[in-house]
Amino acid sequence: MIYLLNEAEEIEAILENDDSAAAHYWDDEIHEKLNDAFMTLTFTMSSYHESAGSAIVGNKVITTDKENNLQIFEIKTADTEDDEKKIYAEHLALELNGRIIRPTTFNGVTAEQYLKAVLGETRWKLGIVEWFGSKTITFEEHQTAVQAIITGASEFDGEFNFRVNLTHGKVTGCYVDLVERRGEDTGIIVSYDHNATSIRRTESAEQVYTALIGLARGEGDGYLTFESVSAKDKPLGQDWIGDEEALQRFGVLQENGERQHYFGVYTWNGTGKITPDRLLMWTRRRLEQLSKPKMTYEVGVLDLEKITGYDHEKLRMGDGLSVQNFDFQPQLLVSARIVEYIWSKSDSSRDKLIIGDYRDIWKESPFAAIGSLRQTILRNATKWESGGTRTIRSAVPPTDLEAIWVDTTNPFFDIFRTYNPSTGFWEKAAPTAPGDIGAEDPEGAWEKAKEAQKDAELTALKQRQNVLHGTKETVDGQYQEVFNNQYLTAGKEKSYLAVTYSNVNAVYNQINALMSDLIARNSFTVSEQDYLQTLEDNFKAALNPFYVAIQAAEHFIIDSRSTEAEKAATDYIVEYAEQKITKGKLPPGNPKLYELWLDTNVQPAVWKQWNGIEWEKFTRTDLGEMAGQIGTIQLEDFAVTTEKIEESTITGDKIAGKTITALNIASNTLTSNLISTAGLDAGVIKTGSLTGVTVEVTNAGMTAAGTGSTDIRIWAGATYSSRALAPFRVQQNGRVVVSNIDITGGTLNIDSSITVGNSITIGNQGSIDQKSLFFNRNVSIRGGGGFIGNMLQFNASEFQWTASVHLLNYGWDLRNFGVYSKVKLTVHDGVETELHDTLRVNARMSINDVGARGNSTYFTRGFWETNTPETGFCGVGGMTSGFSTSVAGVGVNFRTPKSYVPASISLASTSTNILSGSDVAAIDIGTNGFWLYVNGGNTVNNYRYWRGRYTA
Repeated sequence: MIYLLNEAEEIEAILENDDSAAAHYWDDEIHEKLNDAFMTLTFTMSSYHESAGSAIVGNKVITTDKENNLQIFEIKTADTEDDEKKIYAEHLALELNGRIIRPTTFNGVTAEQYLKAVLGETRWKLGIVEWFGSKTITFEEHQTAVQAIITGASEFDGEFNFRVNLTHGKVTGCYVDLVERRGEDTGIIVSYDHNATSIRRTESAEQVYTALIGLARGEGDGYLTFESVSAKDKPLGQDWIGDEEALQRFGVLQENGERQHYFGVYTWNGTGKITPDRLLMWTRRRLEQLSKPKMTYEVGVLDLEKITGYDHEKLRMGDGLSVQNFDFQPQLLVSARIVEYIWSKSDSSRDKLIIGDYRDIWKESPFAAIGSLRQTILRNATKWESGGTRTIRSAVPPTDLEAIWVDTTNPFFDIFRTYNPSTGFWEKAAPTAPGDIGAEDPEGAWEKAKEAQKDAELTALKQRQNVLHGTKETVDGQYQEVFNNQYLTAGKEKSYLAVTYSNVNAVYNQINALMSDLIARNSFTVSEQDYLQTLEDNFKAALNPFYVAIQAAEHFIIDSRSTEAEKAATDYIVEYAEQKITKGKLPPGNPKLYELWLDTNVQPAVWKQWNGIEWEKFTRTDLGEMAGQIGTIQLEDFAVTTEKIEESTITGDKIAGKTITALNIASNTLTSNLISTAGLDAGVIKTGSLTGVTVEVTNAGMTAAGTGSTDIRIWAGATYSSRALAPFRVQQNGRVVVSNIDITGGTLNIDSSITVGNSITIGNQGSIDQKSLFFNRNVSIRGGGGFIGNMLQFNASEFQWTASVHLLNYGWDLRNFGVYSKVKLTVHDGVETELHDTLRVNARMSINDVGARGNSTYFTRGFWETNTPETGFCGVGGMTSGFSTSVAGVGVNFRTPKSYVPASISLASTSTNILSGSDVAAIDIGTNGFWLYVNGGNTVNNYRYWRGRYTA
C-alpha cells in the first residue's frame, strides 16, 4: 500500500496492487542504505486513474519499510508516457540539508543532547535514542543537519533511522532514532541452492593506501608527528607506517619489478591531549581500514518471509547473516551485514541485498597464510639470484653455504633452507606447516571447518523442523474443520479422510522424532541424513492422498448442503407456495391449517393465517406489534426527530445502558432548551454517566475538553470560552481556584499548608466575641525575616504562651496602639519565652498580672528599660592600711538599662562590718549603672566589706 498526500500532507489517495478498486501500482522499488539518509522510492501507476492527479512533483508519498515503520518521500520527478506515470521520490529527511550547523564544539554531550541541538526547531524530533555515554564533537566547517546526523552516528558508534507517524490520515510526527545497532544476527545462511538467485562479489581498490604519514596539530603553527617513537612496525625517526601485504598487492609497480608505497596523510582531528604514541596508535588504526579494498556482495534474495511465513527468517536492514557459495574461487563463506537493501512490495523477485562489514571465513584459514608466505619467497627467488645469491634445487645440501637450498626431499612440496653458521644446520627459510606460524595444523583447521559446516547443517535442520511443524499445524486444522462438519456423515469419504490423516500422523511422528534426536545429539551420519530425506519424501507422499481426501469430503459437504436446501425449498413450495390464497373482505370457507387470507377490510390489506381455531393476523400494523424488531439498522439517518417522538414516550427504562454516548450525539444537539427541568427532576437520567461531553448553563458548567492536568473541568462565574479565568474553577489535577468563599458553619480541615496572599480576618467587624487561633502542636509564625518578620504585627489585649518554648525572634513589633487600656502577657507554668529586639506597649502592660507602673516600657538590646525604680543586690570589700579614704570599689550594672540617669541610689545593708554609713557610698551614677566604694575608716590591717541592696 502506498499513500499519496496532498499539499497539506493529508492522505488524498491510496495505491494498491490487489484486485480492489483503488489505483494500482507496479515496478515499485525501495532503495535504502544503512546509516545514510539516502532512501528512494520508484513506482509506476496508471496516468488515467483519478488518483494520478495527486502524484505530482512536490507532493509527499508514504509507505512502510521492512520494519513496518512509516517512511515519507517527496516526489522529485513524475514522468507521464501514454497511459503510465513513473514516479521517483526521495526521503523527506533530505529537507534537513536546508538546516546549516555553523562551526561549533559540542562539549561532553550525550547523543540525545547532540541530536536535539542538530535538529533544532525543525519538524524532525527525537525518537528512540539509546544511551551511548557522552562525547565532545567539533565542527570546524559549516555542515548540514544531515551531515551532522551522520557524523553523530559515527562518533557515538550508533545507527540511525527516520520514520513518521500518521494520525487520522495526516502526518503528525517526524522522528530520528539512534540505536546501538539495527537488525539482528539471524543465523540465516544464504546458500546458492536455498534462496540466493545470484551472488556477485565486488572488490574495489579505490582509496587504498599502503602507507600513511601521521600528523596532528602541534603548538603554534607546527605539526606533531611520531618520528620520536620506535615501534615494531617503524624505526626511530620515521614519520610514516606501512603495510607490507598491502604494498605487495596495491603498491605502485616500478620498472625493476618492485613496488613502492602508495602514501596518504592521516590528520588527527580529535579532542583531548595528543601524544606521539597516541598519534601512532590512531594512524595504525586508520591504515588498517585504508589498506584493504572495499568488498561488497550483491545477493538476489527471494523473500523468505513471503514463502515460509516464519518470523525468524525475515531479512531486515542491518541483519547479520552468512553468505555461502562454495563454487566461488576463492571459496566464499562470509559473515556479513545487510548494508543496502533494494526491494519491491509487489514483486519479491526484484529484491536484492548489498552486504558488507564482512568477515571472510576462508581467508582466515591458516592454509591461506602459509600459501601467501610461500608465494612471497617464490616471487623473490629470481631477484635474489640476480643479486648474487644462488638458488640450488636438490635432494642433498649444497656445498655453497651462501646459496638458498630448495630441499626436494619432501614428496609433497619443496622446502626453502638457508645455512645457519652458529648452529651448523640448514634451517627452513619459510614455514611449511601451520605450527611454524602459530596456526592450526591442517587437521585442526579442517576440524574447525567441519565444525562450522556442522553448525550450518544444524541451523538448516532446525529450519526444516520448523517447516515440518508448520505443515502439520495446517493439516490438523484442515482435518478438524472438515472431519467434524455436521454435513460429513459416516461413509466412504469420512473413512478415507480418517485413514489418510492417520498415515500423515505416522510419518510425521517418525520424522519429528528423528529430527529432535539429531538436534539434541548435534551429530548426523550420512546414513541418518539419507534416512531423514527418505522420511521427508514419505511425508510428502502421504500428504497427496490426504489433500485428495479433503477435497472429496468438501465436495460431499457441498452436495449435502445443496440437497438439504433443495428439500427445504420443495417442502416450502408444497406447504405454502402451491396453496390457494384468498383475497377479499370475506374469509374462505372450510380453511386448512396454515391457509392464508389477504383481508381487504382495512387499508392497507392485512395477511391472516388459519391456526386451526381462528384467523390469526401475522401482518404487523402498529409499532406495538414490532417490539424488539426495529434496530438502528432499520432507521435511516436523521429519520427520528423531536417532532416524531410523542411526549414522555422515551423513558429511562427504554434506553439500554451506555447506549447514548458522546459519539452518538451531534455537536450542539442536546442543549438545555431541549431538556425540560421537569424531565430532569423526574429522574430520567438516573444511573451511569455522561462521558466526553460539555454541560453548560449561564456562566457555569462542566466539560471534558482537553487532556492536560490544568485543563478546567468545572467552572462558575464566566462563559465557556473564558472558563480558564472564572472566579471559581476546578482543574483536572484537583486544584480549586476560588475568589470568594463564605463558610457559615462546620469545620474547615486543612491537612498540609495554606497560603494567604494578604490578610486573614476572624470574626465580623465590630464583633466583641472572643476569637481564637488554635494550633494543636508546636507552631512557628513567620514573617518577612527570621521567625517573625519586620511587618508582622499583633494588636490585641491579651497574649498567651501555653507551649513549652517560644522564640519571638528579631525584627518584630508587638503593638497595642492605645486601643486597649491594658495589654496582658500570660506565660503559663513551665514556659520559657524569649523576646528579642524591641517590645513597645503604648499603654499599661502586665506579665502574669504583674504590671509596670510606667506608661512606656521598652525592651531593647536584650535588656529591660523602665522608669519604675529598680532594686538589686550588690557588695564591695577590701583591706585597709590606716587610710580613711577609699580602699575598694566595684562597678554595679543595672539589671535593665535606663533611658534616663537616676537621681540617686539608696543602699540598705544586709551584712557589713562598717559602723559608719558614710564609709560606703554610690557615685558616678549613669544610665547603665553606678560605682560602689568603701572607705578605710583609719583602721590598720583590717578587711572592710559591705553587702546589701540598692534602689535606683
